[in-house]
Amino acid sequence: MSIHSEKGSFFSVFEREIARMTSRRLYFGVCIVLPLFCVFFMATIFGSGQMENLPIGIVDLDQTATSRNISRTIETVPTFNVIAHYTDDISARTATQQKKIYGYLVIPENFEENVLSGKTTTLSYYLSVGSEIQGAFETVLQPLAITPIINEATALGISENQIEDFLVPVNEQGHPLYNPDLDYSVYLSNPFFFILFQVIILLVT
Repeated sequence: MSIHSEKGSFFSVFEREIARMTSRRLYFGVCIVLPLFCVFFMATIFGSGQMENLPIGIVDLDQTATSRNISRTIETVPTFNVIAHYTDDISARTATQQKKIYGYLVIPENFEENVLSGKTTTLSYYLSVGSEIQGAFETVLQPLAITPIINEATALGISENQIEDFLVPVNEQGHPLYNPDLDYSVYLSNPFFFILFQVIILLVT
């Protein structure tokens, strides 16, 4: 059989199947529109591939410039969506139990005073779900934890390079294999799409 006849047979079968799929609105919907919708749905359902805008709250018991600066820093993190500022622990805990928020940060009283005087102080955060929120909190709060050390070292005349070498003696480089963007949709989109596609085939059949 020649290549020309093979191409002719292919296009004949293609035209025949297209004619069948468009012969009735039901066929057109389940054979063309529904699969295209599934492709679009699976491509957009996971968004950027990272969890974003998770609702959290902040309990600011200090009400100082430093505590407000921490609140603004928390609000800039894409993972978080600060939907409320609470005046006490109890109201924040109640909101967490009611699933209005997934966690909250507590800035204790006299936080700024303790930081400026070099006293030990603690920023506490409480979670109801997920390691994403915990990782985001740790990423944001880690630089804040070493800020007093940096300020004191700078006041003593130590250069920034020396401070960095002292605080971070070993540099870390992460190279995730197979998923460099840490995008969870890479693992979920493909199996979900084929499962959904098989369900559609069974229903149509």
